[in-house]
Amino acid sequence: MATATYVPLNVRNAAPVSVAPSSETKGPDAGNATVSSPPNAPAAPPAITPSSVDAATLLAAQEAMDARGLTKEEAEQVSELKSEDGKVRRHERAHATAAGPYGGMPQFEFVQGPDGKYYAVSGEVKIDASPGKDPATTIQKMEVIIRAALAPVDPSAQDRAVATQAKQLLAQAQAELTKEKLNEQTGQEDFLFKSKGLSLTNILDAYAQAAKTLAKPTAPQNAFGLTA
Repeated sequence: MATATYVPLNVRNAAPVSVAPSSETKGPDAGNATVSSPPNAPAAPPAITPSSVDAATLLAAQEAMDARGLTKEEAEQVSELKSEDGKVRRHERAHATAAGPYGGMPQFEFVQGPDGKYYAVSGEVKIDASPGKDPATTIQKMEVIIRAALAPVDPSAQDRAVATQAKQLLAQAQAELTKEKLNEQTGQEDFLFKSKGLSLTNILDAYAQAAKTLAKPTAPQNAFGLTA
């Protein structure tokens, strides 16, 4: 069995945004990908309800939230990051879902926005694109790989490259399978001829002799069917 090779479907690169990149962390929808959280990630302010605190506490909490307020430019950056985060996650999930048993969990890279939250800006799904144990298995597998690589609505250049590679392996496997079937059919015909005391060589010789006889010119005949 061929050693499995894993090809990452690195499907998205986010448009540049004016925020400083941070180390990877695990987002709320990052699946089971193993990523690390930054040691000094800012904590969100605690939830406060009017029924549980007095007016002074509410005022202090409001002032703390106002200190974390965003400028118009920062709010636009957050909006862009949210949009890109959604696109990246949908893209990677499409790969993972279509790949089935041949694909891994989506993995993401994150940046921290002005609001202190982390957003996915790129990602990948590692996919097993190695040939199967035989031509028939390879054909079935490569058909899945092609669908997985082109599953998103906006396949990247690398996605298309993976699909092209899978198509080449698919064509090779189809050619090998056709050859195997022809060899099997030839073997069955040889067995049939031998069981009747014949051989393929003798039959071909008989056909060649018959062709020579049919091609041999005959003497002209008269109206009574007699040779002139």
